[in-house]
This record gives sequence, C-alpha cells and structure tokens, in this order.
Amino acid sequence: MILPNTVLESNCACEAEHEIAEALAPAGLRLRLERGQRIFRAGDAVRGVYVIAEGSVRVWLAGCMGEPLNSRIAGVGAVLGLHSALCAQVQLFEAEAVEPIEFIFVETAEVQRVLRQYPELCMKAMQRMCAEVEKTGTRHEAMSRCTKSECVLHQACTGRC
Repeated sequence: MILPNTVLESNCACEAEHEIAEALAPAGLRLRLERGQRIFRAGDAVRGVYVIAEGSVRVWLAGCMGEPLNSRIAGVGAVLGLHSALCAQVQLFEAEAVEPIEFIFVETAEVQRVLRQYPELCMKAMQRMCAEVEKTGTRHEAMSRCTKSECVLHQACTGRC
C-alpha cells in the first residue's frame, strides 16, 4: 500500500538520525508491511534506505546458523540500511516488522542526491556510520578473543563457523 509522505514524529533517541530521516522522507515512497514481514535480509542487494514512519522493526545481525545476534528494536525515525546504501554493499543485517509498520523507502541515488544537497547532514550521516562501525568492530573483537567453549556464537554454530 502506498501512502503519502508526512513529517515524522520520532521516538528515535539520535538527533542526527532524525534529521537524516526528515531530509530523506520527501524523496521516498511510503509503504506498509504487516507484522512478521521482512523489510530486507542479510545478503540482499542494496536498493536504498528505509525510514520507519510508524511502528517498530526488529533489526539483527544473523549468526551462521541464522540465529539473531545484536538484536535491537528500531522505532519511528530510524533510518535502516544507510551504511550499506552509501558503501554499495549488500545488506548486512535483517529487518522484520514486529507490528504493522509504515516506512519510507528512498532509493540509493536519491539518498546520495539529498546528502550532496546538504553537506552538513552528509557529515552527520558519516559520523553515525563511523559510530556503528566502531560498535560492530568492538563486538567482533570481543567475539574473536573467545574460545569455542565459552562463545555463544561458537556454541550456537556447533563448530561449523
């Protein structure tokens, strides 16, 4: 279902993310998904970013057996897939509606156009991406120091990683 774009009432704690969402929303297409439907899967080709306009989404990194790692709930104002879209990568995470949601899909070319139009916003997007990469690196470093017997990831994979 396609719905008109409107200004977002954000419950996102990150002011920069809300600014990015506000700037991107007019350039996108508003869509609806039902509870349990996937927005994207890890490994999917990147087509753009997803701005949550209503409802909440569970976002996670999938382990080697498909189990969710680093799960979080993203609400109104969250911008999903920005890092992947700007780096021309495949989706790194999985995202699924935990309730009926509305989101605004913005194609990668439009994301790049908006960020070129607003250099200050572009810098905020880069800072946000750097913070995400740093957090992911810290988690990965902690996981790489563990032994198979004490690591949840290794236990879940039963040695197949």
